[in-house]
Amino acid sequence: MAIDAAGRGKPWSATFVVSGHDFRCYAPTMPKDDDDRIAAELAKVVAMMCVRNSKLENIHAGRVPITRTGDYSDVFVLDAEGRRIPWAEVSHIDDTQMRELMKDIVNRLYTFQMRSGEPEFQAWIDRWARIAAKWDEPELLRSPCDLDGVRSP
Repeated sequence: MAIDAAGRGKPWSATFVVSGHDFRCYAPTMPKDDDDRIAAELAKVVAMMCVRNSKLENIHAGRVPITRTGDYSDVFVLDAEGRRIPWAEVSHIDDTQMRELMKDIVNRLYTFQMRSGEPEFQAWIDRWARIAAKWDEPELLRSPCDLDGVRSP
């Protein structure tokens, strides 16, 4: 339990550390169902506004190759040196694109956090929340290791 400026105890609902700094988020006690619903809605709208609508759209755009097998094992890329590379082995994003994508996502996440209290920005959030509400419900990952993705750093 943390103590506020008036000497009253407050239970922290979440504590996380970034670059050696503790961040604590206080929320009044609410039913777990409400907490889960709000977290799911927030996750979806943040994913929509900060990831889906980012430079990722530029990578997603373009022609999709046709596959007759359904798993793209019959699709190959012929590069400028004449190498025939199986689709599953082709890098679909280069280092420069990845760097630009990550910078865009970080900027969007930062903007979301810094401006979410502004009425104009809140209206924008509400607009995208209506669309994101149609997405599948998120699933809680079991382990922090699940956040590592496909490759380890």
